Amino acid sequence: MARVTPLAEALLKHPNFARDAHLTLAASLGTNYYSAAARLFFDAAKRNPKFAWSGPLMDMLATLPAEEVRPLFRRQWANLALRDELVLKLCELMCSSLQTQLEEKAAHFPARRLNSKSRTLSPDPFPRHRST
Repeated sequence: MARVTPLAEALLKHPNFARDAHLTLAASLGTNYYSAAARLFFDAAKRNPKFAWSGPLMDMLATLPAEEVRPLFRRQWANLALRDELVLKLCELMCSSLQTQLEEKAAHFPARRLNSKSRTLSPDPFPRHRST
């Protein structure tokens, strides 16, 4: 289905596309349309507190920015059927958010020297000679 661009675009424009029954269809649209479909499902789940939640829906929503998705996932905490999956997704979102923050901060620091003998990062940028 990913190759049929007019069909994918028509599906995304349909007002009733973001339904739980269409999750597999949304996943088959291909990478060009997957994020647009995820955004539609996100908006539908956010608007409708009775939206049918599932593991595949959480997988799709987890591709969106963590800051947006995290509050929506937390609202589902009372749903015991999803609790295990929610814990995993919230941890993944938290880890990806922390990784992004660390990468942004690391960009401001010079890279450490590579120790040629061990091919590992030297903890001290200016290693001292030790007498043994």
